[in-house]
Amino acid sequence: MVKINKQLFLSIIFFSALSSFAQNKQLSLYDAVLNGSIRATRIGNAGWVKGVNIAHFTLPENGNKLLFYNADNNTLDTSFNFGEFQFFTAVALGDTISRLPRVSFKDSTSFYFNFKGAKYLYQMSTRKAEKIITLPRAQAMEYHEGSNHLAYVEGNNLFVKNGDVEPVQLTKDGGRRIVYGQAVHRYEFGITKGLFWSESGSKLAFYRMDESMVTDYPIYNFADTPASVRNIKYPTSGARSHHVTVGVYDFDTKKTVYLKTGGDPESFLTNITFDAEEDDVIVARVNRKQSEMELLEFNVDDGELDDVYFKEESQRYVEPEKPAIYKDGEEDCYYWMSERDGYNHIYLYKEGKLKKQITQGKWTVKDLVGQGGTFIY
Repeated sequence: MVKINKQLFLSIIFFSALSSFAQNKQLSLYDAVLNGSIRATRIGNAGWVKGVNIAHFTLPENGNKLLFYNADNNTLDTSFNFGEFQFFTAVALGDTISRLPRVSFKDSTSFYFNFKGAKYLYQMSTRKAEKIITLPRAQAMEYHEGSNHLAYVEGNNLFVKNGDVEPVQLTKDGGRRIVYGQAVHRYEFGITKGLFWSESGSKLAFYRMDESMVTDYPIYNFADTPASVRNIKYPTSGARSHHVTVGVYDFDTKKTVYLKTGGDPESFLTNITFDAEEDDVIVARVNRKQSEMELLEFNVDDGELDDVYFKEESQRYVEPEKPAIYKDGEEDCYYWMSERDGYNHIYLYKEGKLKKQITQGKWTVKDLVGQGGTFIY
């Protein structure tokens, strides 16, 4: 069953903020394009407190005032004191925070935040801050809160570390032609990053992109005198595209395995996730014509193909943008999002066979954000 959750509370705040300007003045082309002082206001630092049905956010008029909305009893808690937070974190930080950083709650009494190249944990009950890990200056990074594992990319090579122990360099051939741990396929198919932790943080999936066969594409900078040029790798239409592979690093065995995805090396590999037991990695493989998608299961120990969950074909195009989400409490059962009927909807599969379509209609599902009991959100 699909349920509209009180999580819509945050969206309501955002859209109500947009209406205030429209009620007072007619928006002109000059205001919309050239006048940078006129823009939509929005809530900040929005998220959910882990383990409870409480949302946190700040309002535009005071970005340092963290508010808590309890979706169970429809109450607003305004007791967070930024001045106290400044005072009690100054000792651990060796400096004073001038504005509230982005926060991520570990549980109902503590939250993570970043400050000057490090991640800290702040206990609201004891008003103490503790440094968790030093964050490097990296091209990309992905931190796993539960395990305190960090994966990051420097010089297009991949590194991992546990807390502040010495990092381990997993790759050495990264450079201008070989890129690790970053978004591939020009950010298509919902790809926004290149590092993917398993639920426990014991395994890391990552992209390896070989651009050696892709021709250079010049980017001109006319602000320089004379104009300068910077060449990037860009696969133009009809030309050769980069080749992508997926690796998996196991923190326990210290072993890296590459998935044997096979097929056309110019295929798109996307929607990466681990199964519930973390024994397999699920990857959607799309042919370059975008006429066919296969949802594949690979063993993390040897990279071999374990199963082809299902195939999806279209005379127009296929465009998977979200990874499979395994259904709580039911083995080999997962939700999949597809535009096969013309609108993006949720489908329930079991052991590679369609069990039922969950949502339908002339409207689009943007995301599947969670599940609980018989409900999905």
